[in-house]
Amino acid sequence: MVERAGKQACTRTFAAEQHSNTSFQFEEIQNNSDQLWQLHRSQVIMAFQRRIPVTLNLLLRPLKIAKSCLNQRKEGKQKKKESDARMLARIRKQQQTVRKW
Repeated sequence: MVERAGKQACTRTFAAEQHSNTSFQFEEIQNNSDQLWQLHRSQVIMAFQRRIPVTLNLLLRPLKIAKSCLNQRKEGKQKKKESDARMLARIRKQQQTVRKW
């Protein structure tokens, strides 16, 4: 009977230790998850601080698109002028070589 009582007490002690270990691990995981959650929350806040509010975004988006189109058009015209100038230089060079003959 004494052995049985000793085994039960030992089992209870082991169960209490397991519970305290599990409780400690749970608290540690909870603390880590809280830190991760706070980190992600701060990243989201930082990302939204750089954004323009939706109402202004709706007004400014067409202006950005128009500006982009105009810049591309300017660049296209400039590239065309440059290629035309190179072509004229080649033609003049060819004409000069033909005149020498």
